[in-house]
Amino acid sequence: MKILIITTLYKPSTAYGGPVTVAHDHALELISRGHSVEVATSDILDFDTKVDNNQSEYQGVRVRYFPSIAFRRNFPYVYSLALNKWLERNVSNYDVVHIHYARELIPILAAKISLSKGVKTILQTHGMLNRRGILHTVIDSLQVSKQLKRAHAVAVLQEIEKGTIECIQPKAKIEIIPNGIRIKNKIWAGKNGHERVIFVSRLHPRKRVVEFIKMASILARKRNRCEFRIIGPDGGDKTRAEATISALGLQGRVTITGSVPADDLEREFLKTSVFVLPSVNEPFPMVVLEALSYGVPTVVTSSIHIREILKKSNAAIVSEEDASSLADAVASILDSPRVAEELSMASRHFISSSLTIEAVVENLEKVYGREHGES
Repeated sequence: MKILIITTLYKPSTAYGGPVTVAHDHALELISRGHSVEVATSDILDFDTKVDNNQSEYQGVRVRYFPSIAFRRNFPYVYSLALNKWLERNVSNYDVVHIHYARELIPILAAKISLSKGVKTILQTHGMLNRRGILHTVIDSLQVSKQLKRAHAVAVLQEIEKGTIECIQPKAKIEIIPNGIRIKNKIWAGKNGHERVIFVSRLHPRKRVVEFIKMASILARKRNRCEFRIIGPDGGDKTRAEATISALGLQGRVTITGSVPADDLEREFLKTSVFVLPSVNEPFPMVVLEALSYGVPTVVTSSIHIREILKKSNAAIVSEEDASSLADAVASILDSPRVAEELSMASRHFISSSLTIEAVVENLEKVYGREHGES
């Protein structure tokens, strides 16, 4: 099968978060299964840097990076005339077009072209249509609702997102395709005598890095050996995070590293004691799956959309959203090697039994091959 994957940003960019990781993992697994896969994307890395024009592949995946502009420093405003022109000429050459979809110019315009050419089009929404407001409603009525209806399939992460899509377009052909991840060869081996707590994500207000810092302040008062690391690109909250560290006197205890390469991130996970994601209303965060795949004891908040399966499998501690509750959850892990070990074992079992990339892509292949009306 000849498959085209379209996403606003792509590796080696880390600015777009989980959807890029999902797109790349899908591409690698599909290639391993004998499919011909190509990615079409913008040439933007982090709004200040662009991909080298000569680059045409990433880790074995063929990638077309098209010249693009960003009208504002945000993903909805990334536009590529070159990509649109190329799609007009070439999209009909593919059996399937898989668009990582949001209320953004690149995916909406790509879907418009692909659907107009009659190509089998999959829209994967990643929870990115969950936000509702006046502007969102206008965009939905103008384009999104129509495209959801016409798409061969709309891939959502779980039942919560399915309900959101049905509100926008009741006739959408919805398929639940959870995120998946490869089983890691290296496994978390305990805190090794030190206490290190990490945050890994974009420093975006929704990710609540400031709440992580407030949690760190509570823990730092009682735990002299505990250090805290914030890893990820700026998503608008870095300045506020730095100000909070200064105001709480946590210089030297809390470090902001920025983005790190994949190998360095693996080392961060393997050297940490606890991973904390304090964000709210997270649909199916890849970074949580990453931590769980290594067996890292993990704390998330009660508004994460996969909280029930995390609780049922004992794969992570689900905490209330405030800093004090997060601190209590982290302390319960730091204070008990038994709790940490049980979380580690349960998290690895959870990933291997439910959310491997192989199982996810096998289901995705069925969606690609399914004809309209087929059950």
